[in-house]
This record gives sequence, C-alpha cells and structure tokens, in this order.
Amino acid sequence: MCITFFQLPSHPGSPYKLVLAMNRDEFTARPTESARSREGLLGGWDLQEGREGGTWLALDNRGRIGLLTNIYTGGVLDKKAKGRGFL
Repeated sequence: MCITFFQLPSHPGSPYKLVLAMNRDEFTARPTESARSREGLLGGWDLQEGREGGTWLALDNRGRIGLLTNIYTGGVLDKKAKGRGFL
C-alpha cells in the first residue's frame, strides 16, 4: 500500500516549507525509472508494460505537487486496469 507522510515545519528558522516522504507500493519488483524531468514534471516513472509513463509522485515547474496512492486489494493485480500514465 502506498503511504505518504508530510510535515509543515513549525520551527520559524526552518529552511523547508514542506517535508514529504512517500513509498511507492508493495510491489517492489515493478520496473521504474529514477526521478527526472519529463513534460514539465519532476518525478519517478512507471516502466511496467501497459502502464508506462505514470507516476506516483511528481512536482511541476510552479511547485505544485501531485501524488497518487492506491488501495491494497490482497495483492491481486487487475490486468485490464489502466495505469497511472493514462490519468
């Protein structure tokens, strides 16, 4: 299951506006591409056949963040489901 943690630092002298940590999911064998800039987004990218091009966490040039978590369904993948790259 994907989990996202974020913290808005409360210390007035903190150099950070947001601290964000996220795991991708429980299927660690799925192929991915390391974070890189692509079509105006910085993120990691799915390489799994049929689901290429999706991301679970990305940041755009304006500083907006998008993230997508999933719901664990017992480890059964729906082979017909569209991947994140189609969103």
